[in-house]
Amino acid sequence: MSNGVGELFPEFIVCPTINDDAVNDTNFDLKQLGKCALSETKYKLAYNWIGNCTDPKIVFENIPSKIEDFIQLVTFERRYIADNVLVPPKMEFWNVKDDPRYSRCFALQFQLNNEISNLKFQFIKPARVFFNSPGIWQSTDTRAYHDALDNTRVSMSMNYEAFHMLDYAGRECNDDPDYSRDECNEQKLVEESMQKINCTWPFSSNKSKICVDKNDAKIAYDIGMAYYRRKPEMCLDPCNYLQVTSYVTGKFHSQLPQISFKFPENVRITLGYYSYQRINLIAEIGGYVGLFLGISVIQVTNLVDKICHWIFDCAKRSWTREI
Repeated sequence: MSNGVGELFPEFIVCPTINDDAVNDTNFDLKQLGKCALSETKYKLAYNWIGNCTDPKIVFENIPSKIEDFIQLVTFERRYIADNVLVPPKMEFWNVKDDPRYSRCFALQFQLNNEISNLKFQFIKPARVFFNSPGIWQSTDTRAYHDALDNTRVSMSMNYEAFHMLDYAGRECNDDPDYSRDECNEQKLVEESMQKINCTWPFSSNKSKICVDKNDAKIAYDIGMAYYRRKPEMCLDPCNYLQVTSYVTGKFHSQLPQISFKFPENVRITLGYYSYQRINLIAEIGGYVGLFLGISVIQVTNLVDKICHWIFDCAKRSWTREI
C-alpha cells in the first residue's frame, strides 16, 4: 500500500515508573546529582541544570536511569514461526526518549510488524509501558500505557485500527509515511529556543547547548512544555495513524514485573479518498451550466470554482477493509 498505512504497528516506549504518592520516589540518580551540589528539586523546579559542575550535558547523562537498570529482556513471537526473538537491554535495539517527567525512556527499535503475535516485556523493577501510534508519543493527550508492577505478570490483548486521513476537520496533515510529529516538534522546539536565548533544555536530543543561566533555563523549559502541550502552530499530525485499544486478560504472581501483549491477526484499515476530483467536477458542472443556460465554461469559471470548493469538502469518502 503506497501510503504506508498498512505497515503501521504500535510504537512501544518503556519508562521507569514514578509513584507520585511515594516519598523520594525518583528516576534520577540522587548520588550523581549530589556530586554537583544538586537535588531533584533544584534540577526540576529551580531550573538549575549544572550546579557546581562544568558541563550540563555530562550532568544530565549521569542522572537518568540506565536501560539495564530496569529492563531485563523483551521477547516476541512471530506468526507461523516457532522460534522466539529475544531483544536484550542493549542500546543497539533501543532509542533514547528523554522526557521532563520520566527523565529518560527507551523506544523499542526492533522492526516490529503485523507478523508479530505476542510481545513480552520482563523488568528488573516496576516500569511503565506506553503504546501509541508511531511518532506522536510526546503529546500528553495521546499517551496510552500500562504499568508493570512488582510481583505481577499481566497479560493484555491489543487491538488497533489503521487510518489514512485526508485531513483532520479541515486541518492539513503530513502524508509522508516516514514522518514523525515528535521529531518535527523537537526540531522546532530547539530552533525556537536557540533563536530566543541561544540554548535549550536538557530533554532534547541535542545537548550541546543546555542552558546554564537559570533565567534562560526557565524560558527554555517554558518553550519545551509549550510543545508538549501541543501549540496550535506546531507540527502537523501524520495522515497515517493507529487507534489503539487494549484490555487486561489476566494477572498472575511473578517474581519480577512482566507485561505481555497479544496482537490481532487481522487489522482494519480505513482509507479516506475524494470521490470526485476537482477538475472533473468543474468540467461536469460547467458543461451542464452551458447546456441549460447557453454559456461557456469559461464564463462561469469563478462561480463553478466556488461551488466546487463547497462540494469538494462534502465529497470526502472512506472505505474500510481488513488485512
